[in-house]
Amino acid sequence: MSGLFLLSTQLYSVCMESDWHFTPVSVVDKTDRVVSGMQSSRTTVALQSFKKLALGAFALGSSLFAASGALAQSTQEYVVVLKSPQVIQEALGLPQTNLGTVLQATLGQIGITQSAVTRQFGNVIFGFSAQMTEATAKRLQAHGLVDVVEKSISFKVTGVQNNAPWNLDRIDQSALPLNSTYSYQQEGAGVHIYILDSGLRASHSDFAGRVGNGFDAMASSGGSGGLLGGALGGGLLGGGGLPLGVGFGGLQIGMNTNSIVQTKADPSTLDPSTNPSDCNGHGTHVAGNAAGSRFGVAKGATLHAVRVVNCNGVGTSTSVLAGLDWVVANGVKPAVVNMSLGGSASNVVDRAVRNAWQSGVLVVAASGNETRNACNSSPGREPLTINVSASNRSDQLASYSNFGTCVDLIAPGDGIVSASHQNDNGTATKSGTSMASPHVAGAAAKLLSAGVPMNQIEAALIEQSSKGRISNPNGTPNRLLFSN
Repeated sequence: MSGLFLLSTQLYSVCMESDWHFTPVSVVDKTDRVVSGMQSSRTTVALQSFKKLALGAFALGSSLFAASGALAQSTQEYVVVLKSPQVIQEALGLPQTNLGTVLQATLGQIGITQSAVTRQFGNVIFGFSAQMTEATAKRLQAHGLVDVVEKSISFKVTGVQNNAPWNLDRIDQSALPLNSTYSYQQEGAGVHIYILDSGLRASHSDFAGRVGNGFDAMASSGGSGGLLGGALGGGLLGGGGLPLGVGFGGLQIGMNTNSIVQTKADPSTLDPSTNPSDCNGHGTHVAGNAAGSRFGVAKGATLHAVRVVNCNGVGTSTSVLAGLDWVVANGVKPAVVNMSLGGSASNVVDRAVRNAWQSGVLVVAASGNETRNACNSSPGREPLTINVSASNRSDQLASYSNFGTCVDLIAPGDGIVSASHQNDNGTATKSGTSMASPHVAGAAAKLLSAGVPMNQIEAALIEQSSKGRISNPNGTPNRLLFSN
């Protein structure tokens, strides 16, 4: 058996080297590709016969080897970005149809079963996430219908320190000392801030009357598990309009069967499926920084909870993509997304943020708390985000804050008092770039409310920032948030 397997492996490697290299290729039968325009038909037939023999021997050898345990490979979650629906329709000869049909046809073409799929995406990216082996991921990367295959990575929220509140006092004046007041001309009324985080205690008094519908990406999958199930059984993401009429159904559990915006903070009026609760506390605190009536920058903005991390503050690129996908499909504009979370570099998450921005959704992100170059973390490193580092009350870059040229603004983030998830009037003190980011999200909401176009918000925030105030910028643009 070992000799047969060795022979089949050697023959198969010849085919791999000649035709099946791991780069995007067109959708053709690769075993029939002519290697030279000068080949005779006899040479071509001989080559084809050789390849069929090699593949047959490989299949036989593989089946024998499987008995010894070769199939017991571990699986991991990968995100797969497909070519555009138009490219796939043309390649597969599909008629003009919806995204759900295109994706289902593609899954069949690339050999992925529906049971392996964990999420499907149709807004910020076109593709899916699935459990698969590394070998399968490499095979997909070589497929002509696939653009990018990337392992799903971990995203998490940041740390906590106890200290005194001071942040709002700092951002309405250019220089120290503090004067114990926060003066503001706009409240962000009419703007929607989507908090991609751990959920939200919607009944907290700091948000009374200003909580809209949301989405829980951490909820278990249910229903049919397929796109077409959503279109047939209640869908279009619970009423949100997706391009070409795709409905994600059971894969997007969290939305109800309509898209009614909840506008009251009375717990009896809030549907937990559209207002994910907060079992961690991070999301409620962040929301209070952005738009709380006592602790927030934009005191008139509407808040939406998009839960993308669990009770321990940990999620994955898949859950983050699901949250962004929902916002693009269902978000009410003008809209700001705050992402007080981060992970290692992810080209797919960066692409999703880029696509969200291009759809008209402003994205603000925390630079991270690893005391490292912010250019190494997603989503903040994406140029279309407003990437925020943290300062302390002495106008120093916080000791934990990431830094560098990928940072756009610095904002108060150390010892910040805001809303607690534990009761409707409680407070908590936290520190981190997670606390700095929502200050900028709130300031952006105020500018949007004043009529500044979305694509000019970042430039406006940079222009009005207090320059040169941070004593230890460590290569970070020395721009401290100013908002009144």
